[in-house]
Amino acid sequence: MNLASMRMKIKLGKSDAVEWWYVALFLMFFPSFVKRAIDIPYWGVVSYGTVLVNDIYIVLTRRKITLPTVMTAVLYGYFLLTTVIFNTGEIFNCMLRTYLAISFVLTLEYIFEKYNVKKSTHILLESMEFFHYINLLSMILYPAGMYKVVTDGIYEEIVKVEAGAVRTGQRVLWLLGHQSMMIRFTLPAICIALLYIYLNGGKIRGNLRSILLIIVCIAETLIANSAGNYLILVIFALLLILFHFKARIKPWMIYPIIAAVYVFLLTSSSELNLLSFLSDLMNRKVKISTRVPIWRNTLTAWMKKPIFGWGYINEKSTTIREMLSLGNPHSSYLWSLFEGGVIGLALLICYLQKFAQRIRGCWNNKCARIIYAAFLCTMVAMIDDDYIFRFPQMLLIFVLVYHIPSFAKANE
Repeated sequence: MNLASMRMKIKLGKSDAVEWWYVALFLMFFPSFVKRAIDIPYWGVVSYGTVLVNDIYIVLTRRKITLPTVMTAVLYGYFLLTTVIFNTGEIFNCMLRTYLAISFVLTLEYIFEKYNVKKSTHILLESMEFFHYINLLSMILYPAGMYKVVTDGIYEEIVKVEAGAVRTGQRVLWLLGHQSMMIRFTLPAICIALLYIYLNGGKIRGNLRSILLIIVCIAETLIANSAGNYLILVIFALLLILFHFKARIKPWMIYPIIAAVYVFLLTSSSELNLLSFLSDLMNRKVKISTRVPIWRNTLTAWMKKPIFGWGYINEKSTTIREMLSLGNPHSSYLWSLFEGGVIGLALLICYLQKFAQRIRGCWNNKCARIIYAAFLCTMVAMIDDDYIFRFPQMLLIFVLVYHIPSFAKANE
């Protein structure tokens, strides 16, 4: 073996080690992925401790803190401030959430700063493959779910499902969580897979691993059988088609639609069912009107503290469940309104707008359009559930949007 080939092998081995390190690190951000399969004592402490050590390393070796990290710190920091003032009993939980959100963005930004766009995308692709292949295996082995949600209408309990059980109409969970929230993992994964294709020439042949990941994500969506997941993927596909024909949809166009959805649903009958045609097809109740009473209760509670809000929402809190009728508002926009008042909602909108500006000058680039379509889908998904407060996974989409100019340049 000559010296050149030895150096190449060492370089490849080092590259693989780096990629698997990030796979392990992203796993630490989501300790329940392991705990749902194996109950390891103090796994959460080990996970968050590892994340902390990684953050210390990044801060000590990094030249600057980028804008996405600062913006995330400001947004989540404000909700921490309202919690310190109005909800002191939840300071620790809010601090942990704030830290994980900032840390997640900090880590992603470090990857994009240290490596080029193609390498960074490859690192993210490997992480997505790890999570989704194992999750699909869990869905195949436990078709009735690994856990199910048992509720009396207000209080909920997560109960382990025995292997071989028959799936009923109950809501279920697998390693990546609740069936209706699978989109917060599948949408970023499909986005990364498509980006990897175009960064590697745009041809299907030679990009089979990306195609396989997309197929796996679609399979997860079908097994999860949630109308919300289907809807977002359909919107994503439609946006890509529109963008292909030079359409331009800017975030400020989305806000009136979001407001109209809330007004229409809140002023309609509580028996409203926009998705009734899906109920029989999916063999479960598909009823958007179940959100309406929660939204009404959230707005009623918000009006008592309209400027600064109530502070951190603990979904297990008896007080919160009595106020909202469930553990959270089931809307990212109303969540920010409840926790931070009109100031919190304004900060969230500014946060979204700041990222959205990165599409300027890149409308004709395929990678830019893919990322931007995923971003708009996230904005739509945030209407009827939470995508940024309980787990920071969807912040990956925002970081990708920030780096649209870099993706466009690499794609050229």
